[in-house]
Amino acid sequence: MQVHGTDLIVVGEENRGEGALPGTARVEGDALITTEIRLPLAAYSADCMLIYFASKEKPLAALAHAGWRGTLGGIGAKVARYLQVHYGADPGQLVAALSPAVCRECYEIDGKTAELFRAGGWDNPAYLEPSAAGSFKLDLGAVNREQLTGAGIRKENIRWSGLCTSCREDLFYSYRRDRGVTGRMIGFIAIREQQGGRTS
Repeated sequence: MQVHGTDLIVVGEENRGEGALPGTARVEGDALITTEIRLPLAAYSADCMLIYFASKEKPLAALAHAGWRGTLGGIGAKVARYLQVHYGADPGQLVAALSPAVCRECYEIDGKTAELFRAGGWDNPAYLEPSAAGSFKLDLGAVNREQLTGAGIRKENIRWSGLCTSCREDLFYSYRRDRGVTGRMIGFIAIREQQGGRTS
């Protein structure tokens, strides 16, 4: 169950199907990690960013849900470091993909939340910019990309479409645009077995 935090959960075959229906999740967290082949990881989003992880050298997959709280807590970097420490994954061999999410022009946060990002070192206009009426524009994509490179993932191994969930009403649900009355997108990642026993 997603709780807009930074807790990591390692899952295996015994967890298959958990969270697919309300009340079926036995643990709470916003990042899933697995080494199991053909075990899909899934997360919901409707403006928050999903971050997909895979290793070029090991059968590893992870999926993180990064709203403003997860982003402030560095959930993407936390996953990358966990994979390095617990599975020996070379950050330089990790690949990450960032899902569509609300863009900085559509995402305004209040002054109290902005102060938390300032205290965390994100006061640069590239990440946080004053807007009208005391609010601030926050660039979730820029902050998460910077955190991932800070954790050792190469820039060329990070992919982001740049699509905004709020701008693109024709493609996406958006919690902010639709004032909370909206659906959810769901993202998946799984390790697949290739011919010859290799995984990807």
